[in-house]
Amino acid sequence: MFSNLINKQYKTITGAAILIASTSLISRIIGLLRDRIFAHYFGAGPTMDAYYAAFKIPDLIYNLLIVGALSAGYIPVFTKLLTNKHKNTAWKLTNNILNIISIVLITLIILGVIYMPYLMPLLAPGFNDSTMQLTVIYARITFISTLLLSISMIMGTILQSLRSFLLFSVAPIFYNIGIIFGVVVLVPLFGDMALAWGVVLGAAIHLAIQTFGAYKHGYRWKWYFNLADKETKTIIKLMIPRTLGLALNQINIIVI
Repeated sequence: MFSNLINKQYKTITGAAILIASTSLISRIIGLLRDRIFAHYFGAGPTMDAYYAAFKIPDLIYNLLIVGALSAGYIPVFTKLLTNKHKNTAWKLTNNILNIISIVLITLIILGVIYMPYLMPLLAPGFNDSTMQLTVIYARITFISTLLLSISMIMGTILQSLRSFLLFSVAPIFYNIGIIFGVVVLVPLFGDMALAWGVVLGAAIHLAIQTFGAYKHGYRWKWYFNLADKETKTIIKLMIPRTLGLALNQINIIVI
């Protein structure tokens, strides 16, 4: 029964919309609780300044590389393959995109970790030395969650394409719960550094939930890396204008 529930494929837009709207409301409420807990434990001060500033570069990479690629390119190509009964090709494409994005992300993360002390003063001018050091540490840790959420996003697009929305919808709820756990449990035990590790925990749970759903629908990871793959080239062509548009928007947000 449980397996049937999590694998349920919604045939109507209404049913899917009700589910997504309901879980989104729950996620928002938990998000408000998370922010209230932040205020209780840290208030308006250098810790929260460092925490929010630390997300700027990881979020920029995530929005440009993952949101742009998947929303504009991967979902329509993957769905077309499924519609045409080419499921094995769809899984092959998924592994190719996953492996390519993972390699690119890991490369960017390594560069980000190395150069973060030089980049962060440009994004957070005016921080004193201790706050700047804390921001750099938070950002380096947050990069881990960026990688986890990026992989999870790919798993989520599999579930969306298969119209299996339950695990896709509840994953953000557990992401916030992981962050709350970090604040309430990990920070008292390990100090303020654990605030960022709570984000990593939430991202890991987010990934585990959606990977489980994709696995139940038949997905299996295999090493495949081919930049000349036909469907992959189509995705790259589709994502370029979307990524450029997101880049301008992200630059505007950072400037503000």
